[in-house]
Amino acid sequence: MAGAQEAGAFSNVMGVEVRALVGLGDGGGPRRLAEKKPMSPVKRFYNLALVGAGRQGLAILEALVPPRRKDQGLFIIGVADRDPEAPGLKYAMKHGLYVTSDYHDLYHLPNLDIIVNATGDGRWPKI
Repeated sequence: MAGAQEAGAFSNVMGVEVRALVGLGDGGGPRRLAEKKPMSPVKRFYNLALVGAGRQGLAILEALVPPRRKDQGLFIIGVADRDPEAPGLKYAMKHGLYVTSDYHDLYHLPNLDIIVNATGDGRWPKI
């Protein structure tokens, strides 16, 4: 993700908190975002990962995987959930997506632009 364009931050997409990553810092962790920056007007497609594969995560997966249109702007590339029986994890595995039980692993996905908190837990760490 080095050199990735700033994707900005926004919230409440389909009732789910959304935060975007700018890139990985030198220490391997995510760099912080400046709040309220707009999405890039030149980037047409964004890769996102989901944290939480329960009811909300599954709804997002079903809406975006497999892609419905050629010009679809959001692509899910990974899913994390602590529960190995979460319905969204099973759906993601069925569709060949990267799956993990530790959301920190998502930070290392190549070309990741956005991480979506679909856990419904407001205590999720701020990026």
